[in-house]
Amino acid sequence: MLRTAVLMTAFVLTSIHLFAQNTNPWPATGSIGIGTTTPLGSLDVRGQALASGFEIYNTGTGTNNDNYITSVYGTSTQHLIGTYHGWDPLGVYIAAYNASIPGSTAVSQAVYIGNPTFNNNFMMVNLMTGAVGIGTTHINDGTNRLFVETGIRTRKVTVDQATWPDYVFRTGYRLPPLDGLARYIDANHHLPGVVNADSVAKNGLDLGANQAALLKKIEELTLYVIALDKKNTMLQKEVRRLKRSVFH
Repeated sequence: MLRTAVLMTAFVLTSIHLFAQNTNPWPATGSIGIGTTTPLGSLDVRGQALASGFEIYNTGTGTNNDNYITSVYGTSTQHLIGTYHGWDPLGVYIAAYNASIPGSTAVSQAVYIGNPTFNNNFMMVNLMTGAVGIGTTHINDGTNRLFVETGIRTRKVTVDQATWPDYVFRTGYRLPPLDGLARYIDANHHLPGVVNADSVAKNGLDLGANQAALLKKIEELTLYVIALDKKNTMLQKEVRRLKRSVFH
């Protein structure tokens, strides 16, 4: 018994000594398989791997310095997350290589945070169009990039607008005659230049264009009021003149 213990102690100490002398105890080439005898990479684990930390470290140069995690399902490869040489050095990319990139073998077409299968507490990005949906997957509009279900709450919205109806106040602008305006309203049941209810129900409302249209109507209304005030002033003067001619 004592002899066995002495031999085991000697073996352990010898092993520790040899391990300490070798700074690279693993073979320089070859692969390790856990749960498989045919590893597909330097380390191939078939099953769950648990760790208190996980670090991807790469000392290569150029494109060999890319760090990323991929998912392989059958013949499909998807880049999940990574950092890439030559791109934003402070950026972390999700699905950086995807089906929208010419020549890419990755099949990813969308990225989800959350799962629309269970509820609408999710966000998705369509990598083929760049559209983003929050709480909705109905984002194949083609003319818009952000789709939000239920609503948006914010303290400020800025809309870029190429034209603004200040031209209404320029010399030479012709106001629509009021009698013609009345006939248009009777026939169409909305102001000219303003989208009707059916269009809003079907297509929504362009905030910038609508604000410009409403401002144009306000400016035209202001000119109508000014013109009426001038007429009223002239009529008052005429009334006073007639009074003086009658009573004097």
